[in-house]
Amino acid sequence: MEPVPAPPPEQPLRGPFDDLFSEQPPTEIASFDSPPRSDAPPTPEPPAPFSPQPPSPFGAQPAREEPIRTPWHPPALDGDDQPSPSSEAQQSIVSEGALAPPSGELYAPYNPYGPIAPGGTAPYSPYGAYGSGAAEGTLGAPPARRSIARPAGRLLRELAETVILALVIFLLVRAVVQNFQVEGKSMEPSLESGWYLLVDKALYWEVDLNTVHKFLPFVHPGSDPTRFLFRGPKRGDIIVFVAPDQVPGSPERDFIKRVVGLPGDMIEVKNCTVYVNGKPLAENYIQDAPAYTYPTNGSGPVTVPKGQYFVLGDNRNNSSDSHSWGFVPKENIIGQAWVVYWPFHHMGFVKNVDIKPGTNNNAPAAGSKLTGACATPQ
Repeated sequence: MEPVPAPPPEQPLRGPFDDLFSEQPPTEIASFDSPPRSDAPPTPEPPAPFSPQPPSPFGAQPAREEPIRTPWHPPALDGDDQPSPSSEAQQSIVSEGALAPPSGELYAPYNPYGPIAPGGTAPYSPYGAYGSGAAEGTLGAPPARRSIARPAGRLLRELAETVILALVIFLLVRAVVQNFQVEGKSMEPSLESGWYLLVDKALYWEVDLNTVHKFLPFVHPGSDPTRFLFRGPKRGDIIVFVAPDQVPGSPERDFIKRVVGLPGDMIEVKNCTVYVNGKPLAENYIQDAPAYTYPTNGSGPVTVPKGQYFVLGDNRNNSSDSHSWGFVPKENIIGQAWVVYWPFHHMGFVKNVDIKPGTNNNAPAAGSKLTGACATPQ
């Protein structure tokens, strides 16, 4: 008789929370560190952690597998700036001079644009360009410090340019305007001794038409090739000129007088009156009427030579001028007295007048006195 198999043991009923209080091991659960079971559904990959790295102009950079090395620090030093002899290892390091980081290791500065992956393209770094070993993740040498010689050279160049420019401006202004000081009383009451003037040198500039004709053939020089660029001296102009009676080798002297006669004019001074071409001058700017005769021998009018001028001082009886030493060559004229700039209360334009002979109005300036034979009897 065959034995009857025993019935299987009854399995107790299991509730949903029985595993939490059971002594049996929990059901195996797949983790990220173990491969998934063949009968379990594939486990989704965890989301990538957030990275603050901005997009790189060189494309996406693969993640670095190795951790970034931290900067190397030398052994701790005690208060005497000497390595602490706490261990024989530190003493051996000091004796061998090995206070530098171990060779063959990378200690790059912090790069805010992310690490360099092995074999990847180096991103932009504010610490300088990457060297030839960028493929291995190494950095090139930092840029050399700028030499102080370059700013110093630039400063010297700017200083030289400023000096040259100031010199050019000074020469240009000097060629057009020049200052003079009045010395003596020969031009009273128009100008007094000690006054400072600006003289216009450009007004009487001359140009040689023969030279111009070489460059501009349609300009004909004519019989008189030398012409004034603006205008020449005219009667009544107060001019500054080099004294024509200078002895060779003597210091140069500059005079200031008023033009009375032009080239070709016939000049005569008699009866306390100046005559030009036989007509008296109307002069209300003089200090005193002339008490002399010109020419002194009374031989009649004198013709002013070509290219020369007859000048007199406004203080006629206290002036060394053409009536005593002759005419002024055109080449000696420096320019026309233009502006009085000192003293301040006399600042203004110089009294250059237009003299027209023909009227015997030889009235002296206000406050002046007639002297000698020119005095009017009371």
